[in-house]
Amino acid sequence: MKVWERVVEARLRKVVEICEQQYGFMPRKSTTDAIFALRILMEKYRDGQRELHCVFVDLEKAYDRVPREELWYCMRKSGVAEKYVRVVQDMYERSRTVVRCAVGQTEEFNVEVGLHQGSALSPFLFAIVMDQLSEEVRQESPWTMMFADDIVICSESREQVEESLERWRFALERRGMKVSRSKTEYMCVNEREGSGAVRLQGEEVKKVQEFKHLGSTVQSNGECGKEVKKRVQAGWNGWRKVSGVLCDRKISARIKEKVYRTVVRPAMLYGLETVSLRKRQESELEVAELKMLRFSLGVTRLDRIRNEYIRGTAHVGRLGDKVREARLRWFGHVQRRERVPLRASARLDIHTALRSSTLSLKGTHKEHEGLYSVRLRTRDGITEHSAYVYVKDGPAVVLGAPGSPLHLECSDVNRDYVFLSWEPPSAEGASPVQGYVIESYHDINFYHITHT
Repeated sequence: MKVWERVVEARLRKVVEICEQQYGFMPRKSTTDAIFALRILMEKYRDGQRELHCVFVDLEKAYDRVPREELWYCMRKSGVAEKYVRVVQDMYERSRTVVRCAVGQTEEFNVEVGLHQGSALSPFLFAIVMDQLSEEVRQESPWTMMFADDIVICSESREQVEESLERWRFALERRGMKVSRSKTEYMCVNEREGSGAVRLQGEEVKKVQEFKHLGSTVQSNGECGKEVKKRVQAGWNGWRKVSGVLCDRKISARIKEKVYRTVVRPAMLYGLETVSLRKRQESELEVAELKMLRFSLGVTRLDRIRNEYIRGTAHVGRLGDKVREARLRWFGHVQRRERVPLRASARLDIHTALRSSTLSLKGTHKEHEGLYSVRLRTRDGITEHSAYVYVKDGPAVVLGAPGSPLHLECSDVNRDYVFLSWEPPSAEGASPVQGYVIESYHDINFYHITHT
């Protein structure tokens, strides 16, 4: 079954486009990217001495609460062919389970809600569901970041983040999900006096100075001392699990080295690619590691053996060097990553008619301000007609149509809905319009949204 699930998953990934805000179970993305995005955002706001408000949303039993009918609807809305929807339905049809307890097992009963636990297909199905449920409320990364069911909402003011949290709650709970009131937490960077608290349906959200995000502790003051202590503790926990092997004198140092590098080292290095370590903190990690190595080799400080000899015997390099190697390795992955067009957070709908077309940008926010270029591309690839539109928090402005005349009208409704309409130039002998290209420019960065 798992082989068949992986085949179906591979085919679904070819046709379904998941939003850029989703970091979980996506190609070219990892927890390191999500942790780094949050840390660098907080660092920039601390440097600018500006407030940043973050809410970490937790969903109750996220996988077990997904309604089956909602899953089929989200798959169809994402563009999944009906035959694949029926394939997944067959996997979930007549699913039954038992519960093991102290006095034995219960009788079998039907499971009519939630995704299959342990299934190779479930993570991507959950990503499809979250992509559709959050379509109307999410903002561009890093203002909204998701890793499966872990959601981070950021804003520059408490009122905005509180409003965003309520919109997320409504969007999720009306479709069968449940936001945990007890585990959802709020953190503020560069907090000023009297900033107040964030409330969710009248209930105050717990305010914290640190939060464990994807296994990495993030502090509101920008320090990383607690994260270093957590990495040391994680290393000791891993060492204790395999201490029976590491402390056995009958086992060779080579075997101990492999076990140590497989179990202990990854626990100590997790997430440190995104942390700016001071010399003192780097020394704390190395001291803890040397204690583990000395215990493993049966050597004490009374034996007066140098640290370099201990590392050489265990075939283990300095931990500080390994942290730098991990940073360079991750940087290399980022540099070699395939560049793919980003999908805008603003919802873009293009409706083509025989002689005219319309474009709507729904849900535009302040970060969507900027210059948009609308270009009509013909089939011969030569003739192009274009117009520029500047979208601001107010009426959108048509800046002009260079080249051949391109009639374009622009209107703004309630300051968050930009509506464009145009007609392709009618000239005898002109090639038929093949597609429309909408480009958005934000500062010096840009992304392309192409519809053909």
